[in-house]
Amino acid sequence: MILSGKVKDDFWQWVAGRCFECGGCVYDCPFCTCFTVTDRAYSEGTERIRLWDTCMFKGFTRMAGGILPNEIMVKRTKRWYYHKLIHYPETLGGFGCVGCGRCTITCPGKIDMASIATKLKGLVISEEEE
Repeated sequence: MILSGKVKDDFWQWVAGRCFECGGCVYDCPFCTCFTVTDRAYSEGTERIRLWDTCMFKGFTRMAGGILPNEIMVKRTKRWYYHKLIHYPETLGGFGCVGCGRCTITCPGKIDMASIATKLKGLVISEEEE
């Protein structure tokens, strides 16, 4: 459904509309590994370091010139679920969710991988019935 584009934008809008953009789901997820690279200047020199980041934050994919390719929350939400449900299985052979429930506990908007995957599965079933 996701790959074929059959998940309507209003579904992703509904999910994104519940998000507080706190990053709790990503920071608590044992599978999330997004990071950013930054330079820290010290009196004796500069150090390039990698910091844990979240792809759910607007500035995550900031490019040269301040361009934000995923400025709109619904795009970031869609990408996150695509990454977990499509990208990980294709590249690693399994879903990007271990079912630990940390996102369920952390999210103030009550958005979690299990409930959204169940809703997506419901979309698949209703699509097959038509």
